[in-house]
Amino acid sequence: MPDQAALWVTGDLWLDEVAQQATTKGREVPLSPLSFKVLLAVAKAHPQAVDHQTLIDQVWGDVAVSPETVTQRMALIRKAMSTAGLDPAQYIQAARHQGYRWRQPLLLRHPHNKPWRLLGWSLAAALLLGLLLVGWFNRPPVPDPVPPLAVTQVSAKVSAQELTDQAWDYLDQHTHQSSQLAAGLFRQALELDASEVNALTGLSIALSHQVTKFNQPDRLLQEAKQLAQRATELNPSHAQAWAALAFTDDAYGHIDQAIVGYEKAIELAPTNSSTISSVAYLYGKKGRLADALKRCVSVLHTDQLYLHLQVAQIMELLGFAVLAEQWYHKADVLSPDNVFATHQRARFYLAQNQPDQAIAVIDQAMQRGVKRPELPVLLGLVAWQAGDLSQAAEHFQAALAMDPEHSQAQWLVWALQAPAQQDEAAIAAALAEPQQWPDQWVYQAQFLAQQGELEAAMARLQLAHDAGYRHVAWLHWLPPLESLRDKPAWVDLLQVMQQDVGQQRAAVMGAAWLPPGFLDPQS
Repeated sequence: MPDQAALWVTGDLWLDEVAQQATTKGREVPLSPLSFKVLLAVAKAHPQAVDHQTLIDQVWGDVAVSPETVTQRMALIRKAMSTAGLDPAQYIQAARHQGYRWRQPLLLRHPHNKPWRLLGWSLAAALLLGLLLVGWFNRPPVPDPVPPLAVTQVSAKVSAQELTDQAWDYLDQHTHQSSQLAAGLFRQALELDASEVNALTGLSIALSHQVTKFNQPDRLLQEAKQLAQRATELNPSHAQAWAALAFTDDAYGHIDQAIVGYEKAIELAPTNSSTISSVAYLYGKKGRLADALKRCVSVLHTDQLYLHLQVAQIMELLGFAVLAEQWYHKADVLSPDNVFATHQRARFYLAQNQPDQAIAVIDQAMQRGVKRPELPVLLGLVAWQAGDLSQAAEHFQAALAMDPEHSQAQWLVWALQAPAQQDEAAIAAALAEPQQWPDQWVYQAQFLAQQGELEAAMARLQLAHDAGYRHVAWLHWLPPLESLRDKPAWVDLLQVMQQDVGQQRAAVMGAAWLPPGFLDPQS
């Protein structure tokens, strides 16, 4: 929209930007100049939502006001609209976690002319009036009057399908901002058609992305799951709806349920590379390394976002260290904005006892603006390995500051706290909570080992193994598990893990589905 002062029309409202006046059907809407500015700022943002801070910056400028001030001002605006006979709900929508959204299209009626142009128009009008007066006296007989043409109101209606299509374009960009924009457009589509399955599916995926990739609160997952469930009920044959539902289970850590959902989606759409990649990742977490690699290989021809990273992880777990490093490097270089690639690559270097390379990778990522709690967690573990527990604790606290619900950081903070500082009730509840995610058992084992509860720590590692954990090299390196390494149960457990990995490695090396030269580092 043009930035110049103008006359706008939106629904039954006329907004005069010069007079700072709003009218509807010839009646003035009783708005103060400040309220008018707030209303216009929200309207100009259509179809996007505008948050409290943006409104404060645009309207109040350097004046210090709180978000509550904006909320109160919006209440006054709604009251004024009601007084003028308008339904505020048809114009202003409170967008959850986003601020406010204007619901009506905003059309530029005409720009206000500058003073020098007004003078020109005045002279032209005077000349025209003179010509009309001359013509009046020489006019021909007047025919019967012609009824005036009906004035048709121009509207820029947007369909639910158009909103949904645009939202998917944003969602495919995989950035925080684009994900938020996509969610807003999906919500608008659902306001127009609550049964639009593609919009239900897209909004579910957008919300799950916000939690898993951008550290947003886990409560968004509940809404995401409800949306996906609704989509599968409306269309049980909609593959992407099943994938969206599986994604929510994946984010919750319900791996077995997520695999069922992804496999259902693949049954309906056998060539969908995104779903295939997702189930491959979970196969890897469950210790099904050969199955995971087979799935990844089947979509190598695609541009799937995390594919290079997934292949790197499988290569690492199978013991192909040189190949793993090559794939990690490729993932990090080709996707510098990938919030997971840096963490996994740095962890690989630590498992290979190369802390300098790990720190260099983390530093480069932080300079690029990557902010993930996993990075300070790794820095804390490096400090722990070097014997600096105070520095380690600071790093773990920094990770929690980024994401207060990051479980690995929380367990490590508890591990380094003195008993008097620990939240015993919270720890007991966390230890009693059932887990499907193998890594969670490892986090708990680190805490218990640090507390001197070695048998309980080994029991947690056994649960991790049973759930599919196979990262033998990482267990060897983790400094919180140092006290377990001379225990026979530790040796036996890691030997069992290594035997299973060896068998799968042999199966991969002889697999007919493996592309020629795939395991050759020089190819």
